[in-house]
Amino acid sequence: MKNKVLVLLFIGIFALAITGCDKKEKALKKIEVKGPRVVCTYTDDSDDIKTENKVTLKFNSDNYVNYQLLESKMTFKDKKTFNYYADAMKESVDSMETDENVEYDYSINKSKKQISTYLIYNEGLFDYSRATEEEKADYLASVVVKKYEAEYGTCKFIEISKTDLGIE
Repeated sequence: MKNKVLVLLFIGIFALAITGCDKKEKALKKIEVKGPRVVCTYTDDSDDIKTENKVTLKFNSDNYVNYQLLESKMTFKDKKTFNYYADAMKESVDSMETDENVEYDYSINKSKKQISTYLIYNEGLFDYSRATEEEKADYLASVVVKKYEAEYGTCKFIEISKTDLGIE
């Protein structure tokens, strides 16, 4: 199970890092996540690319991740760089296969030189019944949230507290 989730996580991060293709301009559907959740955000403005990332996490009653939404918007200052990322992503998305519990979509706004993506890991992907205690430890709320706080810096706890998740 750990290998499957890690492979899908790697694909998701790769897809969010270099996104694009010659898809017609369209807006991504607005995804509303309700209920207790943790939302971590990060903005970076370097190398002529402004990147806005948002990760939404939900946890089961044992405080293990059971839903993850990764959203990214990249705004490019340079058209050549924008086109490079769009072409690179086209190649990877065309060959990308995802699990039935994974949703992915993207949009390109050529006039604004923006690429937006989302990647959802739904509850069905997180089957902890066959995982070892060591594998499950990587998906415990305290581990995952601390990782995102270290990476992103800003995490909001909505309808849940750190204490509820076993985080000190």
